[in-house]
Amino acid sequence: MRVLSAWEGAAIGIGVAIGAGIFRTPGYVAGYFSSPGKVLFVWALGTLLVLGDCLVLAELATRVPRAGGWYAYIEEGWGRFPAFVYGWTYMLVVDPASSAALVVVLGEFLASLFGWSARGGLVAGVTVTLGLFATSLAGIRLGSRVQDALTYLKLAALGGIALAALFLAAPASAPAVAIPTASGLLAVGLALQGVLWTFEGYANTTTMTEESVDPRRSLPRALLVGTAAVGVTYLVVNAAYLHVLGLGGLQASASPGADLSARLFGGAGRTIFLLLAILAALGSLNGAALSAPRVTYALGRSRLAPEIFTRVTRLGTPDLATLWFAFAWTVYACVGSFESLVSVSVFIGALCNVAVTATLFAHRRREAAGLAPPAQRIFRMPFYPVLPLLMLVLWSAFAAAVLYDQGWKVGYGLLATLVAAGAYFLMKRTDRIDG
Repeated sequence: MRVLSAWEGAAIGIGVAIGAGIFRTPGYVAGYFSSPGKVLFVWALGTLLVLGDCLVLAELATRVPRAGGWYAYIEEGWGRFPAFVYGWTYMLVVDPASSAALVVVLGEFLASLFGWSARGGLVAGVTVTLGLFATSLAGIRLGSRVQDALTYLKLAALGGIALAALFLAAPASAPAVAIPTASGLLAVGLALQGVLWTFEGYANTTTMTEESVDPRRSLPRALLVGTAAVGVTYLVVNAAYLHVLGLGGLQASASPGADLSARLFGGAGRTIFLLLAILAALGSLNGAALSAPRVTYALGRSRLAPEIFTRVTRLGTPDLATLWFAFAWTVYACVGSFESLVSVSVFIGALCNVAVTATLFAHRRREAAGLAPPAQRIFRMPFYPVLPLLMLVLWSAFAAAVLYDQGWKVGYGLLATLVAAGAYFLMKRTDRIDG
């Protein structure tokens, strides 16, 4: 059912990306620099890098206009084995861990707003999330309308508060600035970990190709417009943090959003911040609930997962695939901490970025060798092959940095990837899959 316009696709990417990250990571990023200009520079650099990645994805999305997004690109570029490993790792680790981390944060925000215990907040977070899945099961049209509304409200509220801080609040005094623990390119690389995690989810709209109206036109627009909107919002919000809190205050803040709201609105600031943070988390989770099941649906259609995952409702929603993610998010949220869930998801997610970016070279090489028919009406990214090579270096360095920083904490993700690889060969040997 093709119902998603370019803007509705962009709203999914914006909604998933702007979640808890912008309320948690700016202080971490600022801690690597000694001047506000350098802080804004690294956020601008992160935006440009993600836009570069979107150019890669825009070409892949128009070359392979199939449901499943990255899974489909890897399957056509590298074959069934890498696609199987990616799809099952995404289904078992990458999305459940990343989304469950946000469910945990939503529970923390709800507990803080209503004065509940941590357990009560988690139960509330899971319950609200299951409500979003119920909306998703009611059809892509309803789910996309909810996503549009949440995205509009989120951007308006976040942008409004940031602009009010910039133009109405008095500038901060100059508290002491922390001495950075790294300098030069090393500081930029370490800070980019936080920046890139804050953008995570920007490409989720690629999983919904078959629900998009004219995907060869709408998907490149959705990717680039959505990412540009997120990047501009992050720059404005960080400028507001620096203006009101100062560099030292931002470096010392574990929750700059709450501190900014308190400076602007006094006693009501905490409540306003929590409402905004809950709105941001809801938009992110709703977008993920709409997009993630399409990967499992694509796996089932390729006969690399049980065929029951291809079942759809009369409204076009893959119901059993959706129920799988509702179950997985709930389990992960109940057994994992925010930090452990993020550690696993960002590391395996970076490796997946390496795999999907590399497929562009495979697609172009096959086309040049005459092994595939020339693609029609596709978006061809500029600066090929320099830009995709740069993206490969970036994502590889990012994965290495996370592995160095987190060590054994990301071992579960690697184990799941190895198990997926072993399962493929076992299933092929027993003729449960072909190819």
